[in-house]
Amino acid sequence: MILRRSLFFFILFVSVLSGLTAAEFNDGNIRLVIHERTGRFSLFYLTDPAKQQYEPFFVNRDPLTSYIAVNVSGKTYRPDKALSFRTKVENHQGKPTIVYESRFLHITEEFTFFKTANSSASNGVKISISLQNKAGKEAVVGLRVLFDTYLGEGRGKIPFIVGNQNINSETIIQGDTGEKNWISRGQQLSIMGSIANPPGETGKVADYLHFANWKKIDDVIWKAPFHEGRSFTNSPYSIDDSAVCYYYENIPLAPEQSFTALIFLSSEDSGGFIKPPVVRTRPTEEAIQNTIANQNDLELLQELLERLDRFIAGEIHLTEWELTEIDLNIARIKARHGLR
Repeated sequence: MILRRSLFFFILFVSVLSGLTAAEFNDGNIRLVIHERTGRFSLFYLTDPAKQQYEPFFVNRDPLTSYIAVNVSGKTYRPDKALSFRTKVENHQGKPTIVYESRFLHITEEFTFFKTANSSASNGVKISISLQNKAGKEAVVGLRVLFDTYLGEGRGKIPFIVGNQNINSETIIQGDTGEKNWISRGQQLSIMGSIANPPGETGKVADYLHFANWKKIDDVIWKAPFHEGRSFTNSPYSIDDSAVCYYYENIPLAPEQSFTALIFLSSEDSGGFIKPPVVRTRPTEEAIQNTIANQNDLELLQELLERLDRFIAGEIHLTEWELTEIDLNIARIKARHGLR
């Protein structure tokens, strides 16, 4: 497999314990590991470059706990487990891509490494999830993406932060609420996830994000009932177990039609995912004329001063009338620019 440039490399390795083949991609401070048989993935950040030590962004003990699910005309599927989907890993123009194929739906999950506003090296991934209707007739299709987070868990810690709001209990954030991202902070690493798309990105935004106990969301086929203010504990087994789930409501898709959802994940950056673009305004006609006038004044002043220098050096002769004209012109230039 040929990857674009040499920014990251591709390694295939076989896990002795599980017997599963995984693909590993490294770029900057990010390591992405895709489990090829299931399409599930793990994401790591380089916290100690000297020791080459990476820390996972979300639960990595079992990648099974973070996954996508799709709803097609009322029926829900987990492509990583459903027999009706075939899984493979591809290289789309240098971008690692998980592909799920079935007779009725084609899913691609493409990863693009990127740098946030204040980062000098790659510290996140843009996840583009495209769903294409292959059923040969109209289908109503929806998507949910579950991340089993852990950095903000534990006694005295804040599971999530959205804007100025600490999220310590079950909460729903609408995708159009105006909030840009959520953050979950650990001791050495923090994860930042998108709510709205960064400037210039046009993919589908989640209709809402559900912050809740992981088991509560995982136990249901599609939508978990919302209980505002309920803790992140689901007794008796799931204690302080936080998760965030992105929901993209079902929409009708004609045959071969698709939609693409975007999710950005990175280490925390106070500047956000992307630096605001520099706005360059076109100068007005008045500004242009002022610039020309200033340039003309500068050239005239240089010429007058050179004549005076040559007169003082005895190189040329100037009459009293000519000296007076030079003084008057210098005075006019100074007056136009507010100089004394």
